[in-house]
Amino acid sequence: MEVLELALQEILARKATGEVCFTRGEELSIEVREGKVETVKQAVEEGIGVRVFVDGRLGFAYTTQKTPEKVVETVQKAVAAAKLTDPDPFYVLAGNFTFEPLELSDPNITNTPLEEKVTLALTMEREALNFSPQIKGVETAAYDDYHYQLYLANTKGFWGSFSGNYASSYIYLASEDEAGSETAFAYKVTRKFKEIDPVALGREAAEKAVAKLGAGKIPSGRYQALLDPYVAINLLGVLKASFLAENVQKGKSLLKGKLGEKLFSPAFSLIDDGTLKAGLATAPFDGEGVPTQKTILVENGTVKSYLYNLYTATKDGVRSTGNAVRSSFKALPELGTTNFYIPKGGFNRESLFKQTSRGVFITEVLGMHTANPVSGDFSVGASGFLVENGEITRPVRGITIAGNIKELFQKLVAAGDDLRFYGAKGSPTLLIEEVAVSGS
Repeated sequence: MEVLELALQEILARKATGEVCFTRGEELSIEVREGKVETVKQAVEEGIGVRVFVDGRLGFAYTTQKTPEKVVETVQKAVAAAKLTDPDPFYVLAGNFTFEPLELSDPNITNTPLEEKVTLALTMEREALNFSPQIKGVETAAYDDYHYQLYLANTKGFWGSFSGNYASSYIYLASEDEAGSETAFAYKVTRKFKEIDPVALGREAAEKAVAKLGAGKIPSGRYQALLDPYVAINLLGVLKASFLAENVQKGKSLLKGKLGEKLFSPAFSLIDDGTLKAGLATAPFDGEGVPTQKTILVENGTVKSYLYNLYTATKDGVRSTGNAVRSSFKALPELGTTNFYIPKGGFNRESLFKQTSRGVFITEVLGMHTANPVSGDFSVGASGFLVENGEITRPVRGITIAGNIKELFQKLVAAGDDLRFYGAKGSPTLLIEEVAVSGS
């Protein structure tokens, strides 16, 4: 792109180094309610972000206009901002890396008419309502898709670009009987349009909501725990921060100084993979131009690696793992995860239930944001089902589970073979030896 070349020339002319990032995003959002279209929104956002280094000082500015005058002005603003910051010897740019192009777009997302996408949302709502007379209403039934482009270039010679798209569908509803009401949801995010099954999603949400009716507390105590993939992913969110090298370097990680140590159950492995086929966070290179990779973070309980961007890697004298995440042209690249998941194990869900003599199958947690990512301690509301002698006996709500995230994954007995992703995070069903439950 000519504007990127112009920006790079302007950066060099001002005796700076830096990079230029152009992103464009096109979003479609459809919501239906009571058999009618409630909203259809289409939005486009594009712009250019400029990150510069002047004598080790960082500056950043962005613009939504691609005119030569605006591009030059944006570089000037970034350079001016840099002169106000403190120097840091660890700021570096990506070299002229080579990378493999990836197929990240499904033409069916682009080519499917708007009317068919509306029908998809309406079908999902209809299937949910028809599932049972106990379904009293659908709060939200929606379809969304997103198309994006990214171009990145820097003064060290890196030039790269990629584009992609994905689609999602979501439903949230309520069930009701004489004893009370319950809510449930289902959603799917995928790079393949044909993987969105509105009939299955509608029925999944309705089945969950009906199954929860009549839920009550259970006695406080220690129980075996089966974690639904969605719950396991929420718990992983607490552990995630400890793998970011920035937190390790600041002493805000459970895993500081723990590389090579067996801290978790042998049944626990954890992967971050920016190259995962059809992954939502898959890309040929990261937000700084470093090729993405598959990084094994935990292997059979042993901590193997942290996640790095260029800044933290330079600080530790290691290679970046390609984990600079750039959300848009408006944002600086930040250290983060890509496709972050617990790989599938060797047990089907039925066999995990058979191993559970007295436990809780936890399907929802509330208040996970209150967990302490530095200590790993958590205490959250939960709901699900009581499991006795391998069978679900009744729905459960109003309980609290508490513990420490490191200790929880030390007590992992087995992982299921039902790996499921919600966005770019994934997990199979997990069987935990025991958790502390506060109930009645």
